[in-house]
Amino acid sequence: MRRTLTFSLLAALAMNGAVLSQEQEQPAQEQAEPDPPQLLPREDGGLAAGQVPAVLKAREASFVYRSSTRPLSCDQLRQRIANIMRALGARPDVDVRANDCASFIDPMSMTDPSRMGRGTQNPMDPYDRSSSSPLDRARSSRSDLSDSNRSQSTSVRIRLMMPVEVTPEIVDEVEKDKARRELVSRVQGNRTAAMNDAIFFPAERQQVELSHDTIDLEPLDCELLDQLSMGVFRKLDLKVTNRSLSCDPSERSYIPPSVTVEALLPVGYQLPVKQKKKVEGSISIP
Repeated sequence: MRRTLTFSLLAALAMNGAVLSQEQEQPAQEQAEPDPPQLLPREDGGLAAGQVPAVLKAREASFVYRSSTRPLSCDQLRQRIANIMRALGARPDVDVRANDCASFIDPMSMTDPSRMGRGTQNPMDPYDRSSSSPLDRARSSRSDLSDSNRSQSTSVRIRLMMPVEVTPEIVDEVEKDKARRELVSRVQGNRTAAMNDAIFFPAERQQVELSHDTIDLEPLDCELLDQLSMGVFRKLDLKVTNRSLSCDPSERSYIPPSVTVEALLPVGYQLPVKQKKKVEGSISIP
């Protein structure tokens, strides 16, 4: 079965190469100059230089979003993470699950003994007159109502389909999945399950810029993008090649973050394009 699948993969890539070759030969006959060498298909399956056979594979990654300056709701986490992962080549149906987005931890209560004991009375003094003055207690109660001393800690799980290079291990996984789907099809009588075969396609590694100009990142995305690039991206074989972050755990940043990531993308994938900045007072003419 593995030999058949490998032959099908090479045949499909060779057919794509043959079609590309025919499309390139016709303009070559009409024009005097030949096509650039890097665009000509090779003999090992019709792939141009720098391209590799790829297939979509289910991937999963988890992390804990922590922030003391930029708390995000569950909807904000889901939308912003999905937007970032789609820009890096994930299939549109990115599944992001976040829990306890409204729970906060007061770090001061873990280090300040007076704050740890707040809410309990001294058994020797029912009026609790020795702990602090009324003015101090009033200031302290008002500060407890502020989020400035609180931090968010939210568990996030991401499930998505990402392009991966076809290797012997990936071919084995595809064969096992095909056998499983065929068994499900026979048991449940569902023909669709057996027909949902993996689709192989040519892919290449490209640089993807994640910034305000490309995917509308805002300053509040700084800590999120920083944590994704340090953990999740590595788990998904995404390589960060450039970082421009101004995140500060103690105070909010007002500069949009920017990160460049090397990702494996299908040939012809539309990269996020920088938006043209509108000059103040200018008039756009159609």
